[in-house]
Amino acid sequence: MTREELKEHCKKQIHQFERVATPNDWRRYEEHKLILELLEETRWTPTSERLPKAGEYVGDVAKYYLVQNEYGDMMVAKYTHSEHWEQIYQLKPIGDEIVAWRELPEPYKESEVKKE
Repeated sequence: MTREELKEHCKKQIHQFERVATPNDWRRYEEHKLILELLEETRWTPTSERLPKAGEYVGDVAKYYLVQNEYGDMMVAKYTHSEHWEQIYQLKPIGDEIVAWRELPEPYKESEVKKE
């Protein structure tokens, strides 16, 4: 099953659960919603389709993305106020055309539950 087929399957199941779900279906309904959300969250976005908000910050740190240029090279970059991509640790725009971008995962946080 492809990623797109899985997304369509989840959408159909969610729609079905919303129409005729029994109390026993609740867990499967929530699981399908979570799967669909994760599939949407981790998808590459073509720059021809949409760009991130320019100059976005998370707290006092610039928001970075994983980007891919026209040659297939990947790098971490931010989308600046002047609406160009700037690679991490560089103070100049990326010269190659960026064709797609995606969110970076949440930062690692050590679990509050200690393993014994």
